[in-house]
Amino acid sequence: MQTFSIQRSAGFLAIFHALLFFVPLGVLGAAIGWPANLDLPAAHNLPLMLTQSASIKLGYSVYLVYSLLFFL
Repeated sequence: MQTFSIQRSAGFLAIFHALLFFVPLGVLGAAIGWPANLDLPAAHNLPLMLTQSASIKLGYSVYLVYSLLFFL
């Protein structure tokens, strides 16, 4: 019975981890057009970063959590 609970928890964590990948993509994509904006010059991206700093912090914070969960 204990093994089933651990397997179920691991399954939920794997699904959560997979879905969490799309959060930074959605947040950063809506805020600054990431990853398409990586090809644009700094003169275009820096003003976007200044105006969308809260969304950028949120997006990269979730991306950090996603990366740390990869090692669990």
